[in-house]
Order: sequence, then C-alpha cells, then structure tokens
Amino acid sequence: MGVPFPVLERLHIRSQDTIRSLNIPIGFLGGSTPQLRDIHLFSASFPTLPVLLLSCQALVSLQLDDIPITGYFSPEQLAISLSGMAQLKSLRLQFIPPNSHERSLDVTLPSRAILPALTEFEFKGNCEYVEDLVSRIDAPALEQINVTFFEQPAFGIPRLSRFISRTKEVKSPHHTSIHLTEDDIAITQHFRRPTSGSGTFRLQIPCEELDRQVPLLIHVCRHLSELLSGVERFDIRAFPRLSMEGDEMDTTIWLELFRPFRGVKKLEVTGGLVSSIASALERVTGEMARIVLPAMRDLHLFDSPSVPASIEPFIAARQLCNRPVTVHYERDDSLDHSSESD
Repeated sequence: MGVPFPVLERLHIRSQDTIRSLNIPIGFLGGSTPQLRDIHLFSASFPTLPVLLLSCQALVSLQLDDIPITGYFSPEQLAISLSGMAQLKSLRLQFIPPNSHERSLDVTLPSRAILPALTEFEFKGNCEYVEDLVSRIDAPALEQINVTFFEQPAFGIPRLSRFISRTKEVKSPHHTSIHLTEDDIAITQHFRRPTSGSGTFRLQIPCEELDRQVPLLIHVCRHLSELLSGVERFDIRAFPRLSMEGDEMDTTIWLELFRPFRGVKKLEVTGGLVSSIASALERVTGEMARIVLPAMRDLHLFDSPSVPASIEPFIAARQLCNRPVTVHYERDDSLDHSSESD
C-alpha cells in the first residue's frame, strides 16, 4: 500500500495487539489521498501522518486514539498539516502516557491555522502539548471541547484559555460545574450558543489528594477568570460522597475559589462538601458579605439534613447589606425549600 489512493474516502486502522502498537511505514498510501474524509487510527504508530494530511484537504473527521510514544508528532507539524482543512468538523487526539513534550516559549508564533468548520475537539495527553497546539489554531465554530490531562499543569493553561476566548460559540459560559472524585477533578463550562442548543468545555485533571484538589481548582480557575466572571449558575459536586470533614484543610480556601465567580446567582453544593463550604461562609460577615459571591440570590445545599447553623451569620450579613440569600436544602430525595431570608 505504498502507492496513492486517489478515491479513498475512509481509513480506519486498529491494532489487535493489546501490547504492541501497529507501525505504519513511511510512504503509506503514497503520501496522497485527496478524497479522504474520515481517518480513525487506534493504537497505530504513524509519525509521518502530518505529511499525509497535507494532501487531505477534504477531511471531515480525524480521530487518533491511543497514540503511542513511537507515533509522536509535534504540535507544530500537526497545525501545519491541518491548515487549509475547511471541512474538518471533528478532531480527537488521545495519547498513551507518558506524552512527553516541552512547551514552546516562542512568543512570535507563525500565523494560526483556521479551521472554520471544526465543532468538536477532544484531547487527552500532556498539558504542554495542547497548550502549544491551540496557540497555533483557530476554530471559531467550536461547540464541544473535551480536554483530559495526564498530570497536573505546572504553569497553568493560559493558551487554552485564550483559545476558548477566540471561539465565538463558546466564549460566554452561563453555568459552571465542578466534580471532585477520589481520583481527579473535572470542570465543565456550559455555554449558550447564539444559534441553538448549548456548547460545553470540559477539563479533567488527575488529583488523588483531597487537600490538593481545591488549590488545584483555584490555580486553574485563575486562568479561566475571564470566562467565569459572567457565569450565573455554579455547581460543586463530590462523587462518590467525598467529605472534607476532619481534614486539616483551611475551609476559607473556598472563598478564594469563589473570587472569579462575580456574577453567580445560584450556587449548588452536593454531599460531604456542604459542611466544608458552610464553614467557609460562616466567616463571611460585615463588609466581606458584599464581596464574596456578590450576585448570589439562591444557595442550594443538597444531601444536607438541615441548613447548618453556622451559615446563619452569613445570611444575616447579606440581609444587612441588601443582598439577601435564600437557602434551600434537600434530604432523602425530597426537596424541602426553606427560606432563611426574603
């Protein structure tokens, strides 16, 4: 298969070996497939793929799953090969760890590749790799963005944040969800699209230490602060039912997490995190009540038997500064609305 395939439209290759990846040789398909519209490679080592992609201007879907170390290609090579793909709608890159890559420090990057039809982007791998890649592409029509890191970002995600800001469809989120598990954290941004429906940006980061999860969230949210200021609904959930009670974590650290969410009107907290966040709000009195979540009107505490008594000073302080908060709580799957202030 070392000759051109001028009418080939679909290329799906999957290695059946659970240990070794399939090695695709240089010169595969003669380096030319002008009618190719769909590429899906699974556990295939194809380091010269960017060369083949230069001839695939009609490509609609590019899915590369379980990319092995031997199949590595640089973000620069990939961005160059994607340039001019006006019909590409779906791009998925999933590396096998470790996906070693050092972030480019070059601030004078070449002109970006514009992908006007791209609506879905999914990445799993090294933070530095995706930071380099998204600094080299523009996708103004993106609707779904799903990013999973192998390890915690050491330097933040400024380029990923700017990439989202350049995307017309998903640059104004109205709803943010944070999920904490025993293994990782996930941040999901829900966007209202000007046309119809909604778009999402989901970021998943491994983190097994509970006392490090909130500082990591703060670190990430600082880089997403421009997106978070207009969020109206904020959910914090723990699955399975994690609890920070008894941990040595200073609960006031939650107040730092709330800082970018200046427009939140509704906050929902689920499970074992209720007591921890209530303990943080307990300290919000006096002038601080105007600053912490200043637009919040509704506080929902799920899986809580009652409104914690410690939260009453916060409710009273909000009443005094003319920013009343109504507290709702749920127990045993039945919603019991209890108004603590009108």
